[in-house]
Amino acid sequence: MSIFLRAVYYLLEVVSYMLIARVLLSWFPQVRQSKFFAILFQLTEPLLMPIRKLLSRTKAGEMPIDLSVIIAYLIIAVIQMIIVPFM
Repeated sequence: MSIFLRAVYYLLEVVSYMLIARVLLSWFPQVRQSKFFAILFQLTEPLLMPIRKLLSRTKAGEMPIDLSVIIAYLIIAVIQMIIVPFM
């Protein structure tokens, strides 16, 4: 069981790094057309889309704010904190 939990923990760690990379790369418009960003988008979008559907996009004035990445990251962190004592 410990090996399984350890694998889940590290898989969640990889997903959290992918989310951070997606956010950082989204700040650069020329990178958005790259193959790497397309793959990163395809891998992370299935995780973010349900969160976006639950939340309506929060607005700061006229500019929409997408909080789905932050919420996904927090959910991953909580799951990892739950897993650690059992590893």
